[in-house]
Order: sequence, then C-alpha cells, then structure tokens
Amino acid sequence: MSSSYTQQEADKSLLMNHVAALCAHGERVAGSEEEGLACAYILSLLKTWGVSCTVHRFRAIISNPLEASLVLPGGDGKSPCLFSGVGTAFSASTPPEGLSADIVFVGKGREEDYLQCDTQGKIVLVDGLVSAAQGKLAKQYGAAGIIGTAQGTAVHKNTIGTVWGRPDFTHLNDIPRIPVLCLSHEDGTALADRLRQGRTRGVMHTRTEEEVRVLRLPVADIPGRKPEFVLAGAHYCSWFDGATDNATGNAVLLELARILHSGPQMRFGVRLAWWPGHSQGRFSGSAWYAETFRDTLLKHCIGYLNIDSPGSKGATLCLPRYTMGEAMPFVEHCLQEAAPERTVSDPAVLKALTGKRPDPYIPSTRPARQADQSFWGIGLTSFSMYGSLPPDHPDFRSSVGGSGGAWWWHSEADTTDKADAAILADDTRLYLHMLRRIADAPLLPWDYTLTVQDFSEALRGYEEAAAGVTTCLPEERCSALRRIFGEVSTAVEDHDDTPDFAPLHQCLTRLSQAASALRADMDDAERRMKKAQATPDVRLEQEADLLNARCLMFGRMLIPLLYLPLSCSPDRVPAVGLPLLPELARTLLLKRFPAGSPEHLSLCWEINRTLNRLEQKLRKAEELVGKAPGQVFSPAFSLK
Repeated sequence: MSSSYTQQEADKSLLMNHVAALCAHGERVAGSEEEGLACAYILSLLKTWGVSCTVHRFRAIISNPLEASLVLPGGDGKSPCLFSGVGTAFSASTPPEGLSADIVFVGKGREEDYLQCDTQGKIVLVDGLVSAAQGKLAKQYGAAGIIGTAQGTAVHKNTIGTVWGRPDFTHLNDIPRIPVLCLSHEDGTALADRLRQGRTRGVMHTRTEEEVRVLRLPVADIPGRKPEFVLAGAHYCSWFDGATDNATGNAVLLELARILHSGPQMRFGVRLAWWPGHSQGRFSGSAWYAETFRDTLLKHCIGYLNIDSPGSKGATLCLPRYTMGEAMPFVEHCLQEAAPERTVSDPAVLKALTGKRPDPYIPSTRPARQADQSFWGIGLTSFSMYGSLPPDHPDFRSSVGGSGGAWWWHSEADTTDKADAAILADDTRLYLHMLRRIADAPLLPWDYTLTVQDFSEALRGYEEAAAGVTTCLPEERCSALRRIFGEVSTAVEDHDDTPDFAPLHQCLTRLSQAASALRADMDDAERRMKKAQATPDVRLEQEADLLNARCLMFGRMLIPLLYLPLSCSPDRVPAVGLPLLPELARTLLLKRFPAGSPEHLSLCWEINRTLNRLEQKLRKAEELVGKAPGQVFSPAFSLK
C-alpha cells in the first residue's frame, strides 16, 4: 500500500458530527421531509469537498407503522390490560374499533407449529420477532393478526414485506396484509402466561400508512484511472433516530468520499450510494438502482460493498458478514492485515453472531436475502465487514438484525449515545483499507474456486435430502403395466426416476479446475506487474484487463445461478430467506410424498430438468472462462 494512503485518516469528530446532524432530523422515513433534509445535508458536504455527486429521484411504495397495541378485556372484577408496542411496515391497519379475536401461541412461528393448532381467524403470538416469511405463513394458515416478542425491553420496528423492491402488477398483492404488533419480552411473556391459563380473547389495534412517495438517492463518484468501479452503499432511511442503523453508516460513506477524493487517484473508481427505502420500501432504493443502471453495473462494476450499522457501542469484533465465497480470502486478509485483534475467526463465535442459514453446509457469512443485496441478478460479487458486540456482551441480542447486534436496534433507544467514536473511526479505517486494496489492485482478488465450492456444498445438502428415497414403481403397478403393455413395460422396473446429481458434480469438478487455472494466471500476472512497476509494460496492462474481464465473466455467470432461482426474474425474487441453488429447493419436498406417487415422481422429473439446465449453463461458463489469456476474448462487459 502506498505510504500516501496513511497521510489522512478518519476524523472522529467529523464522523460523530455527521451522526448527530442526521439524528437531529429524527425518524427519516423514505420520501419524507426528514429524508429530504438528510439528503440535503449529504449533498452540501459532497459539494463543499468538490466530490462529483447527483441525486436520482423515483417513486416507490413506502410503508410506515404508526400505532400498535393490544387490549385484553377485564373480567371477574379485573380491569382491562393494555399492552403497547410498535407496528411493522407493510402490515395492515385494523378497523378503527380494532381486531377482536382469540389469541393462540404458535411457538417460533414455523409451519410445524401452525399444523399443531387452529389459527383460522385468530391472532397468533410468536416467540420472537415477526419476519416476512412468518407473515406469509400466518396469512397462509388463516391468522387474522400476529404478535411478535422481542428479546428485551426494547420493541423493534421491522417489515413483513415479501416483495423485493418495487412490486410489479402481478405481485402487488403478494404482500401478506395482516396486522402486526411487536411487544417487549416482558409483555410477551405475560401474554403467553395468560394464554396457558385458558382461552384468551383480545382486541388488537394497529395503524400503518402506506403510500407512493418520491424517493431521493444521492450518489457520489470518485473516478479512477479506468472506467471500472467498486460500488459501496448504505441505507439512509431510519426507524426512530437510527443512530447506529444507519446514521453511522451514512457518516462512513461521507468520510470515505472526503478522504478518497483528496487522496491519490486509484486504478479503479469508487461509487458511493445512500439507499432510501430500505425496510420501509423493502430495499426499493438499491433495487431501483440495479434495474435502472443494470447495463453500467454489468459492464463496469467490479464488486458491491454494503455498509450497515458500523460504530455501535461495544461492537469490538469484526466479521466478514454478507461476503460471497470468492471474496472471502480477500476480506479475511484485509481484516487480519488491518485489525487482527478485532477479527473473529472462531467458527462457533461466527455462527453465534450470524445465525443459521437454510442450507446445512454453507457458511453463515454468505449473503442473505436482505441488507440491500439487490445485485445478485447482475452477478456482482458482494463483500463486507460488520462490527459486532461479543455474543456474551450484556447488550447483545441474537434476534436483532443490525446495530452490531445490540438491543437498541430499530427502537427509540437508538440515539447518538449508542455510537462509539473510536469504534466508528476504526470501522471507517477498515472500510478504507478494503476499498483501497481492491480499487488499486492491478488484478481483481476474487477467487471463484470458492464459489464453485459453494455450488458443490449446496448440491451436497440437496443430495443428502433426497438420499434413501426411491421412486421405483411399486411391484403391483409394474405388474399391472406388464399385463397392459407386455414385455415392453419391463423397462419400467429398471428405470429409476430419482434425481441424478452425478453429471452436475462432474461439471463442477471441471469448472473448479478452470477457476483454479484462471486464479493462477491472475496471480502470476500480478507478480509480473509488481516486478515491472518501475517500467510500465503496455502488454502487461492489456493482459491484466483481459484477465479481469474473464474473472468478471465468471462471476456474472455463476452468481445468479448460485443465489437466484432460474425460473424467476432477478428483480422479482421474493424478499424472504433463500438457500443457495434455490431452484433445487423443491428437492426438500420429496420426503413428503410416498415413493412412486404422482407427486413424488413429478418432483423428481422437475428436479432432473433443473439439474440439466444448471449443467448446461455451467458448461457455458466453463467454456468461456477456460480460454487461454492470449486468446481473443471480448464479452459485452469486457474491461477494455
């Protein structure tokens, strides 16, 4: 790293001034006057520093919960009991008189919990916060309302919107319109105790405003010597003051803009975006940007860095959360290089901090369907660094989604005193370190052998789910077919209609070899370029451009296949948790149906067709990326 990079470091006072200025506007709901003031503040600073910036405006559907409570009527001389809480974005408002219904406890709100009780027309109490997937499930099983429970005294605003970004007409009504209330842990426990004593009826009151608004999306550009750039984004809408979710992230972006603009020009540029409509519009800002600038991102973007909830008080740990496999060595190296004392490497601690994934063999640090991950369909490598409280810290709560895992996330307690100036400055230093490393690297650091490994591990999970299940036709059906068709039908007995994973495994083995060869070529070229720094070689530059283009080609082809369903438009994938290779997720349904049944066989046929389509697409990736560096290779998004 050039010594000039160390001449200007993150300014603690400036960072905290930004946090205080943004929080002074209160709750910054997307499309509101408060968001407009925050946008004006960001723009004024960028213009003062001479940073190239623009503001994009677009319309989106925004939802904002205003009121939520529950009343348990009195009886036997007892007074009515009032539970106050907060609502959830994209939930429904109750009638003015409220929703009166019996309340039933459904445990963690999983499908097996709903199967054990009658929820039709009832209000369900969930042990935990209400997610989009739970809202969809409650609606499916006929619930009239949902009550979620926090882990502590704070109550958290959240969202149950299941449509990613701006819905098209077909999916406009997919959002589970159902009233939602979040209670504190104490109130939720008290309500659960009442339910155990017998039938409990309550009156639920919620009020949620939902409307089309004009959103503002500020973008700053730090140009490099080449047209390619790294995209870094942080949402700037908030629930309540949102000091650590995400005023601190907005402050980091501003400091990155100031320092990078005044520093030496790098090989690649850095583009900084403040996303509106995060929870309140279900990632409508980043989704709109991905849709609108798809061609630019496809041709020129070399990776996406998401910045959310840095600088939270007590968040002394760092982890590579929301980082794709190909970027993991790069992020781990950066953290070990710049903050070894803060870096989490213990798998048990990582799992405690990041939670579970729906796929058994995939690291929990991989991106999930949240955190403004709107760029999978384009094939952008996503990477990040997240600060976190230690799992044994008294302020840590495993159920929250930001603020470094602190209890004040998405609550009225997330005020400026929850941000730590020293930690925020150090987080900014780490983001700077990562951006400089990649933006000034002659060769991109992505290693797609690890992406192929994720393919193999995801496939392994599906293969195990299907193992031990045979779809050979029962003997009585084979006998009946023999009587009808004679000896021709003997082939039915020998034909095994089970998912055949072997060809795809073989393809992945070859693809891994191609990715490994490409990485070796890139490492070799980088060594030669570093050796020849004193005497730049045009041919080496051209070779680097070609290798980088091939690297991005690999990502453009593999990432959408690994993270998104084949059968769904990238912009219309639901905003719910997805396993990797989601098109094969129906493999998990095989165990529900008897072997040889029409349902079981049709699933097998569908899975085999999907495996064939995946193999065809991976063979194409293998063919393109396997070309030698000297061959002519100019895809639509070449780095020339």
